[in-house]
Amino acid sequence: MLISRSSEYAIELVLYLINQNSDTFIPLHQIAKDTNLSYHFLGKISQILVKNDLLKTYRGPNGGVTLNRLPSEISLYDVVSAVEGDAFLDQCMLRPQRCSDDSPCQIHPVWANIRTDIQNVFHNVTLDTFTRNDTEL
Repeated sequence: MLISRSSEYAIELVLYLINQNSDTFIPLHQIAKDTNLSYHFLGKISQILVKNDLLKTYRGPNGGVTLNRLPSEISLYDVVSAVEGDAFLDQCMLRPQRCSDDSPCQIHPVWANIRTDIQNVFHNVTLDTFTRNDTEL
């Protein structure tokens, strides 16, 4: 698996929000109910996304979360790297703790090429892609 459960939640959260009225703050308990995701885990993930300027929050009876930028201004890379850190695709697939350019495993050259392709997709695919129903990335 390339991304963690936390990143999966983050992606599901922002995908949920792009399908809502962009001017509306959605309560996390409503998102948790609608997506069948853990309310407490969504709370932690939303805090990370707020800290990285991807979401904004509003407290109070009509409070909740909403996107802080237009979907066209947020890439998949932005979402996942907010949770995983910038180096989330830098690790080797076979020996993440021991493999490096200086001491490569057998799969390292192949994975390096695949990793570059994946990084390009993550950087170039923005959230508005999912509102346009594009089938070709």
